Amino acid sequence: MKKLAKKISTPDLLLIIFIMMNFILGFFIYPDYGISTDENVETRRSSLAFSMYTGTIDTVPAEAYRELIYTKYYGTAISTAARLAERLFGGDDYNPLLQEIPHFTYFVIFLAGVVAFYSLAQHFFGQWVALGSTLLFSTQPLLFGHGWINPKDTPHMSVFIIVVAAGFRVVDHWFLKPDQAILEPSAQKKPVRYHQIFITTLTILTLLLWGSAGLYPLADQLVDDAYQAAGDSLAGKLFQSLTTGGSLEGYQLIASLKIVEFQRWTAFLTPFLLVVGFLAAQRKNRLGGWQADLALLAAAAAWGIAISTRVLTLAAGGIVGLYALLQWKQKAIRPLVIYSLTASIFSFISWPFLWISGPKGLIESLITFSDYSHWRKLILFEGQLVFPEELPRRYIPKLMALQFTEPVVVLALTGFLISLILLWRRKTDLVKLGLLVAWFILPMLYLLIARPITYNNFRQYLFIIPPLFILTGYSLEALTNWIKKPVLNAFLILALLAPGLISIYRLHPYQYIYYNQFTGGVEGAFRKYELDYWHTALKETTEYLDENLPPDSKILIWGNDSRAKYYAEKIYRIDSIDLIPQAEIADYDYVILPSRYFLDKTLFPDAPILYTVERDNAILMLIKEIKNSNP
Repeated sequence: MKKLAKKISTPDLLLIIFIMMNFILGFFIYPDYGISTDENVETRRSSLAFSMYTGTIDTVPAEAYRELIYTKYYGTAISTAARLAERLFGGDDYNPLLQEIPHFTYFVIFLAGVVAFYSLAQHFFGQWVALGSTLLFSTQPLLFGHGWINPKDTPHMSVFIIVVAAGFRVVDHWFLKPDQAILEPSAQKKPVRYHQIFITTLTILTLLLWGSAGLYPLADQLVDDAYQAAGDSLAGKLFQSLTTGGSLEGYQLIASLKIVEFQRWTAFLTPFLLVVGFLAAQRKNRLGGWQADLALLAAAAAWGIAISTRVLTLAAGGIVGLYALLQWKQKAIRPLVIYSLTASIFSFISWPFLWISGPKGLIESLITFSDYSHWRKLILFEGQLVFPEELPRRYIPKLMALQFTEPVVVLALTGFLISLILLWRRKTDLVKLGLLVAWFILPMLYLLIARPITYNNFRQYLFIIPPLFILTGYSLEALTNWIKKPVLNAFLILALLAPGLISIYRLHPYQYIYYNQFTGGVEGAFRKYELDYWHTALKETTEYLDENLPPDSKILIWGNDSRAKYYAEKIYRIDSIDLIPQAEIADYDYVILPSRYFLDKTLFPDAPILYTVERDNAILMLIKEIKNSNP
């Protein structure tokens, strides 16, 4: 215990305390967060994946995924973990429709990303500056709020950071020091041969796993041929002797479920086989002179699971690969092959969609996310409602300047300038800084030039923003070196954190609607930019119904009515306004409207307002009494 205590530095200890405080705070506030718009479909696809893991699927997997249309291309690694958390921690009274346990799960993943960010920042700065940048990152209201309600983008950001941080750390320790390797010529032949066998084995395992997706069409064809033969051939006679006269579709379903059974057991057993293989490789390291150990296995597993969270996380492993090649040149090729093959195995076993689609599904996912053209709704930007293709190129850069706290915007810009000066003076690592800047600049250039469909502010691109917070470290380093006094530096960090911490408290539980004072805060952004675009205020609105409106009230709601029904504890008739004939609207008593698209002003403009959900004088959602009112 004494040795362990000596290894934990003060910044490490402070970060541990900070993470524990967030974890404890989460136990008290997680029920406050409402269901976001995307969570229902995320639950649907992750539940399908979970049923394949548990062997409870009762339909043809290919048909089940086909029903998800384009949403099947979203990875389900993290959201399936949320389903597992529901199974483990949800009691008899737990309502899975309310998403409370998944919300806590997503926040834990966010905290894991915070820890990984701290590790990554230490590749650029000392521990104190790394801690300061990490605290700035983790106390952004935008990220804190998304960390609770976003089942896709904040987990994607977190796993992206984890992959890069773990990859950098592994690459730095790939090669043993000269005094750790046995250099006798007779000993050098064995490790080369061993590692060739190891790579060959991984290659064969990868091909077998990914090739298993071809079993489904093969089984369908074999069953169809045998069924049609009806005893006329050897295959037909064998099939007839084993069956009882069911339908062709029924037998094909049975064949598909048998393949799922084989794949799920393979998914469970493969990690154990890999651990054994890497442990064996680790024992050979002193002969090989480079590391193929459990740390490499963990880093590769993180990358594979990250790809199964969002396919764009392929780029995170690309950053690691470039770092390895720039650091070690051709010596890095063999470890990179092992890293990539192992990651591909974990990607396959952690994303059941790939079980039936194979490499084709991975390619289709990449194409889908390169230009997500399915979203066709209006977007509020600078006070105007426009379609996605009409958004100006300044859309994302401007929102980034408005949705992070003022200290972060200033520190990131000055940090970029400072990093260039340090680079010119050769006082910073060109490779690491170049990869850091590319992590942000290349996707941003793609967004500015190709202009893919973008909506809901820049939530889909949260994974590119960690470099901005690393850049704040250059400014913090310059400031703390100039001030020098630890007490004053501590007060400086607290002052820089204050805008984020205050807004996290003031906006709870809608922190993701945050705007800084460059646009007048949330109040200044109201009716100019998107605020509660996921309508999480519906929870608070429905709670007012439960406390104040009589049962059997007839209530209209703009948009999907299902979430309001989840929250309602009394028996109300709640219907979507889009599905009710115009002549029947007069029969309803109340209407729930978001302020989005100015709906609170354009629908039932003369009806009295019964209740509003507000933060910082910005209306998020309201209830109007509409009996005898015209829409």
